[in-house]
Amino acid sequence: MRSCPIPHFRVPLGNDQAFLDRIEKMIEGLYPTPKLLILNYPHNPTSMTIEPDFWDRAIALCRKHGIMIISDFAYGEINFDGYKAPSFLSASGSKEIGVEFTTMSKSYNMAGWRCGFCAGNSEMIKALATIKGYYDYGMFAPIQIASIIAMRQHGSTPKEQSMIYQKRRDIVCKGMDKLGWSYNNPRASMFVWARVTEAHLKEQSTIDWKSVRRERRRFRADRTGGK
Repeated sequence: MRSCPIPHFRVPLGNDQAFLDRIEKMIEGLYPTPKLLILNYPHNPTSMTIEPDFWDRAIALCRKHGIMIISDFAYGEINFDGYKAPSFLSASGSKEIGVEFTTMSKSYNMAGWRCGFCAGNSEMIKALATIKGYYDYGMFAPIQIASIIAMRQHGSTPKEQSMIYQKRRDIVCKGMDKLGWSYNNPRASMFVWARVTEAHLKEQSTIDWKSVRRERRRFRADRTGGK
């Protein structure tokens, strides 16, 4: 979003209703009225999840104010402990008001292929196709074919991927428990969002955050040819 030339606003996360209330309050205080509401669940990087009725309330809110919805469902198939992330498109009226993006990178372990797709409102998809028609070069056809075959013939892959990430989550959380770190046990995505306290920041076992920032700046400079 930082590279986007149009005005955009971020809304702090919270429980479902408080989050939607903050969104509506912001909408009512803005002129002109925003055109798009972009939502990402399961959330990157906090791993926050929602229940199906969240989408019903979000759709009602956006319909009231004449706003379209874009759902980022990249981590929608990485679920744990019996939880199933609800798709925006599963909600009544969703195709009248928005679209949903997802990707093959996470659930089908095709990271780096940059293959994803969009479904939902036909007019919004036509607009996307128009933009990509002059802005994009398209995707290597064999990658698209491989993605289609993966979904048609290997439908169990997302569940298998979820089991792998669930085992990794359990290992990470067990380690954090030993360290006394505070975190929310994630029901989805590949992230564990932990609170770093002042006490932990002073311990030698904690990452040297200044060093991390310095290395990150150096990495960016190397990538861009800077110093």
